[in-house]
Amino acid sequence: MPVAAMAYDLPRGGAGGPTAVVRRAHRLWFDRADPDGSDASAAAFLELLDPEVVLIADAGVRVHRGRRRIERLLEDARDDWDSFRYQVAEISPVAEMGALAAGQLVARPRGGGELELPFANLCIVHAERIVHIEAGPDRATGQWHANRS
Repeated sequence: MPVAAMAYDLPRGGAGGPTAVVRRAHRLWFDRADPDGSDASAAAFLELLDPEVVLIADAGVRVHRGRRRIERLLEDARDDWDSFRYQVAEISPVAEMGALAAGQLVARPRGGGELELPFANLCIVHAERIVHIEAGPDRATGQWHANRS
């Protein structure tokens, strides 16, 4: 569903608004050497997601619906990666309900060397929970999504 087509009541008050929620979400990390810390990071991230969150990746090729599905994606990532973390370069407000986070995903595939992969995630927030994520490979793609809202 295009971001512009979504209609929600705007949240009142809250703990810093959409930008703060998106900033907290991008603190997500995983490291095989620290399973307890990784579990705590995943739990904190998942708590920020609405139960019916929609994640759109690869320019709409992959659409994932629901917090449980996102949880399964994180579990699958643990099979493929030794570690990953977001290195956020910027978080910019988008309209009244969203924010665009951009930077590098620093990841180490199992048995491989460290990779730095650009990302730009447009997140829409309602009632202090992320309800919609459009994940792109770079800021230009993310800004395109943001301009549609």
